[in-house]
Amino acid sequence: MDQQAAKPLAQWRYVAVINSLILGVLFQAVFLPCACYRGTANFYMVITVDLLIILRVIIARIRKERNKGWIFYLILPHLIIPVILLANYLWIPH
Repeated sequence: MDQQAAKPLAQWRYVAVINSLILGVLFQAVFLPCACYRGTANFYMVITVDLLIILRVIIARIRKERNKGWIFYLILPHLIIPVILLANYLWIPH
């Protein structure tokens, strides 16, 4: 009888996601105020995404999720700044 050992699914790395979020917030506080001439909407959009990440981490902890979804949330705080600035650049006429 051929039995394969079931591999346990990866647990979320909550500490890594929270550390990445803290670092992302610091970068956002440094780089986004320089774009204030376009309004404070940039900063509010990014903070909203940060709050959604915190909510998602809490939900993952409550549900005891065991997948690799945490990797997306590890990268998201650092990608949101260029995405918001690019969207502003494309949206606002020059």
